[in-house]
Amino acid sequence: GLGIYPIGPLASAEIYHPASNRWTPAAPMHVPRRMHTAVALRDGRVLVVGGTLAPGSPLAATQLAEAEVYDPGRDAWSMVGTGLPPVIQQAATLMTNGTVVATGGSTDMGFATASAEVFDPATNRWQPTTWPMANARYGHTATLMPDGKVLLVGGYSTEPQTVGGFVYPNPQLLRTSETFDLRGNTGVRVGYSMIPRLEHTATLLRNGLVLVVGSAYASDADSQLFDPGTADWVSSGLRMDRYLHSATLLADGRVLIAGGYGVGSPTTAWIYSPVSVTTASSTNPLLPIAVVLLLLVLTTAGLAAASGRLRRRRPGAVREPESEWIDS
Repeated sequence: GLGIYPIGPLASAEIYHPASNRWTPAAPMHVPRRMHTAVALRDGRVLVVGGTLAPGSPLAATQLAEAEVYDPGRDAWSMVGTGLPPVIQQAATLMTNGTVVATGGSTDMGFATASAEVFDPATNRWQPTTWPMANARYGHTATLMPDGKVLLVGGYSTEPQTVGGFVYPNPQLLRTSETFDLRGNTGVRVGYSMIPRLEHTATLLRNGLVLVVGSAYASDADSQLFDPGTADWVSSGLRMDRYLHSATLLADGRVLIAGGYGVGSPTTAWIYSPVSVTTASSTNPLLPIAVVLLLLVLTTAGLAAASGRLRRRRPGAVREPESEWIDS
């Protein structure tokens, strides 16, 4: 993590114990790092990938190519970087089979990559995937969806720019998203959110939609839902000036958005509820409304069918009427 001023990366680690509500020190990592990715493996270990030494200063190439695994049973870290390219700001995702896929990243020269690698916990080795991503990117989010594909959202891409005979990366914020399938398909672009996303969050909801919140370079960015079935982006109903925040899926299916940067964001929190909570009573107050709505739907459908103008609307084209944001 990031140390206090003067800014410096940390190699230290701590463990939180929910039963006793306390923290205890753990063995330090081999490499101090910040802005890294940590993934909990199925066997109880924790995989740490990438990172930087200081703001604007990536790890040395030899260190970038060295991921680490923490074993809580032995309170020890092991280097597991064999086969991992030297990049930072890649996104690591735990797959259904227990492997971890790392997508994209930035080289030590600052260029975005379109490669992806798979970590096998059984062998502690990395292997490149056969197929590349659709867009080279880094600083993106990678969310595993129910169908086994990984949704990649936002981040930076780069274009080479020559100045004085030297080639520099020209970073471009991405409005695009894509799905990455390890089972045989290359990266497939799945539409534009129309918002440049960086240092945002993407959370898979229980209904299969993905909630994307915040952006470092889009003030009051609309919080959006991605529908994998239609590849549509729809508004969730709240604009938010927030980035580098946390998004936590709660046990009841709601999502807690807390902290980060932005106007008022460090001291505020929001809860997104995919389904509104209604108060139970002896007589359901929604029943008469439901009956009226059903009659209206049947009447409208009948008139449209009779006139030959019955058209099917794409799912997800409008905001979910039962969803809501709660200021906590």
